[in-house]
Amino acid sequence: MPRDAPLTNPHLSEDQKRFEAECIVFVECAWRLDRDGFIACGWQDFAESGDMPQ
Repeated sequence: MPRDAPLTNPHLSEDQKRFEAECIVFVECAWRLDRDGFIACGWQDFAESGDMPQ
């Protein structure tokens, strides 16, 4: 679907600048950040506000 006005973001492709999506796909999955057996945080650790835990 053509946009009313093209976007000016230089990091987008010409197609992204000129057209909008007809649909959006949202994927939710479990994830975690870990290193050397220590779990730093995971998908359930975020506050309701969406902020990263301190």
